[in-house]
Amino acid sequence: MQNGFSDDLNELEISSVNVEPLNNREKLGRPVYKNLCPDFKERTACLHRDLISDWISLLLAENRERVENVDDTFKCFVNPKSVEYLFTVCLRLQLPPDVKYIALEIYNKFMTLHTTSLYEAINSQKSLSVMQKEEKWEQIFTTVSRQVALRILSSVQIASKLHSYSMGLTIDRVRYCLQLLGYAYTEQSIRKSEIRVLMAIGWCANVMQTPVTYIETFLHTIYRLNCHLEMNTRALWDYSLLIMDCIFLHSEEFYQRVAIVAHGNNAQYVPMKRLGRIEADYVLLASGVIVAACICVHGEDFVGTVLITLQKTTGIPVDSIRDFYVGIYQTIQDHEVAHPLETSDLRRNL
Repeated sequence: MQNGFSDDLNELEISSVNVEPLNNREKLGRPVYKNLCPDFKERTACLHRDLISDWISLLLAENRERVENVDDTFKCFVNPKSVEYLFTVCLRLQLPPDVKYIALEIYNKFMTLHTTSLYEAINSQKSLSVMQKEEKWEQIFTTVSRQVALRILSSVQIASKLHSYSMGLTIDRVRYCLQLLGYAYTEQSIRKSEIRVLMAIGWCANVMQTPVTYIETFLHTIYRLNCHLEMNTRALWDYSLLIMDCIFLHSEEFYQRVAIVAHGNNAQYVPMKRLGRIEADYVLLASGVIVAACICVHGEDFVGTVLITLQKTTGIPVDSIRDFYVGIYQTIQDHEVAHPLETSDLRRNL
């Protein structure tokens, strides 16, 4: 454990020497992904209708498993700053929307296991006094904080390979991105960081389906069952992703708002574990986001139909979905007071 502890602290070298300028920077900065937005009207390459119900059943079962197994480590390191940083990196690299959510889960899992192992390594050193352990932990905390940018890029790199290995982020692109952020990591450091992340999570990078998958599946179901309605599916998709990003950026505030909408003055008495289970419910999240997006795009025209379709598909009561998208509206409304230019268009449509 002592050697592993030492490796964790000294594994990354920040070198201003032998950092050669990268060639073809324009090529490295160019996105490798094309527009991969789903075409909900496409019939030839979609899942066969006989298998759609099976796929939805799998998603619902996975969602129940996530909700039932939620613990204190769920989104432990998912805070506004880390989410904004990771989302900005993925946006600059023009990665597909689900990559950032896969990366976020990998990053949270890694940081939880990584910091826990470091803490246990210090705590097991019986020769140190309590004060010495605290000083040691402060030093480690500073070191870990300096590594956050690299750890986030490593998580994004792994997530991009899970999404499409042939188009995954290369070490050169990760290094270039880090240089733009002001970090002069060597290729060896980047490679070692990726391996460190994979080792910490037990080489098991498979994650459950992201909220993007739930939104895509439910939107496809809504359109398939209501194809007679003139829905702008592309706009619904874009607004859904935008709203979901906003929720993850202001997660704590948003779910507190949902609790107030649902429980009124008794919201303060809702157990934290109950709030955690709600936050882990991606079926509820996707349903509320889709309804909010529908209001943005089509006003009140299709809300009733969409709500009923979602209720039949997911089994979630209409009132619960309504509480969720009302929470979305109120959160956006609150932020308009502080940032009127950024949120006025979105709130006006809500």
